[in-house]
Amino acid sequence: MILDKFKKLYHDLDSSNIDIIESVYAADIEFTDPFHRVDGLQALKEYFQGMYSNVKAISFEFGESIAEGNTYFIHWVMKLSHPKLNGGKEITVPGATYLKVNESQQVIFHRDYFDAGVMLYEQLPVLGGLVKLIKRRL
Repeated sequence: MILDKFKKLYHDLDSSNIDIIESVYAADIEFTDPFHRVDGLQALKEYFQGMYSNVKAISFEFGESIAEGNTYFIHWVMKLSHPKLNGGKEITVPGATYLKVNESQQVIFHRDYFDAGVMLYEQLPVLGGLVKLIKRRL
């Protein structure tokens, strides 16, 4: 099942083995997260290579999932350590991914949903305090 392959991919993925994404993603993948939109497998490899080479550690815990036809939705919690965020300490970011697959059970559409503030903006020294203040006031 594609969700099992997806979970295994994100369990195994690191900066040394980016090519393993070919086992899950189609050549014409459209990938979107709160920071980027990437079209095509090669562009996705380059995006992941940059992202994974800059983190100290990253892992995903997968939760509930929903499947209907060729579409899937899966909840996750990402644990991330980046030297420039939160003093290099671990950040926990809840999120979810919406996937569409083709007839060959390859992912052709991947969209991540998560709070970019929790992952990035709140982790920056000056901006973080301001974002947290605004969120509390809302």
